[in-house]
Amino acid sequence: MNHDLERMFEVNHGFYPSPVSEEKGRDIWMREMFCTPGAMRDYVARQGKWKNASVELKPYAKNPDLKKRFIDRMSKGGFEGPVQYYHSLARNTMIDDERELCKASDGSDKKITVPLLYIGQTGDWVCRTDQMGPAKEQGLVVDLEEKVVDAGHWVLYEKPEEIASLIADWLQRKYPVTKEN
Repeated sequence: MNHDLERMFEVNHGFYPSPVSEEKGRDIWMREMFCTPGAMRDYVARQGKWKNASVELKPYAKNPDLKKRFIDRMSKGGFEGPVQYYHSLARNTMIDDERELCKASDGSDKKITVPLLYIGQTGDWVCRTDQMGPAKEQGLVVDLEEKVVDAGHWVLYEKPEEIASLIADWLQRKYPVTKEN
């Protein structure tokens, strides 16, 4: 991953509309890179399907300062540290610890009892908008508000004002500031 940081930047911030008519041009780049075995490796190494191809960048990623910061940061420390979480997740090395953290002292499942705002993105193939479903069905989130934004995985780059507005609105409704505060 470290040998071609420009290609890794493209992996993280590319735009690839689906050629499948039923998907109506939906951006499937994250799905292509992160959910297709070997695709990221092939893209970075310029081999296989991606040998002579490159991807268009999303509008925010065309900012040269963003790309420079990414390349400078990854040139110093590389990807070894940042990707360990994903290696661990794929191998289920944390599953027992996560299960233990989710159990109350009486053995029941812990519940989130504070207000929770979940913001999902329509174009995020990794952190999908349906992720809260099981927790809701099991009654594990008492006060949940869900918002869906038409954006990809890097929503804070893509739509920072919209996210800030959603959070500010939610905070004002859940934690209103009064003169007594």
